[in-house]
Amino acid sequence: MNKSILYYTGNAKHPEFEKRVQQTLVENCQGLPIISVSHKPLDLGKNICVGEVGHSYLNAFRQILIGAQAAETEWLIFAEDDFIYPPEYFQFNPSDENLYRYDNVWMVYRRGGWFYKTPPISGAQIAKRDYVVQEFTSYLEGQPEWFDGEHRGPSTTYRLLLLVDDPNIKTFTGPPAIVFKTVGNLSRAGSIGGMLARHIPIWGHVGELRRRYCVRA
Repeated sequence: MNKSILYYTGNAKHPEFEKRVQQTLVENCQGLPIISVSHKPLDLGKNICVGEVGHSYLNAFRQILIGAQAAETEWLIFAEDDFIYPPEYFQFNPSDENLYRYDNVWMVYRRGGWFYKTPPISGAQIAKRDYVVQEFTSYLEGQPEWFDGEHRGPSTTYRLLLLVDDPNIKTFTGPPAIVFKTVGNLSRAGSIGGMLARHIPIWGHVGELRRRYCVRA
């Protein structure tokens, strides 16, 4: 399967946390090629450093487009700087759809004693490279090159990129993937469902996982 990983970061989180997230990505991705697009130089796959352009969703989308344009594979597996993924996430082989989202994602907050189940979200998805280039080019047309702060562009594509409960998006599954809410996140909130747990497969107890990844309270 012709796949590569697109990792994008604003380098705004605690350096030790980011280092451990990146180590987990390398350990679990089973040698797939990585394109990393960052605000600071990064020793992770093929790195594209855009400079310290500020933090916004628009900038994150610009980084995604830059990474997708540089990719040479048919499929792109998204990897965000606040996510840890199981090996099975990278093993999925898509078929005819443009976009698939992982449906077993759990959120960890800086405080509290629970994992919270989320709907499928854009930080855990695989998409056709040409589709990503097309959609993000359309979204960014007429927008500033970089923007530091709150920015919302055309509503239809913005909803496509961030919507968490679209029934038309195909899903795939496997062991839990984890998204952390830390200092430095663009959003401190998140969409969560009704399920919660203190201990989940692979990752263990929520408190121990936070300590292992240096998630500061």
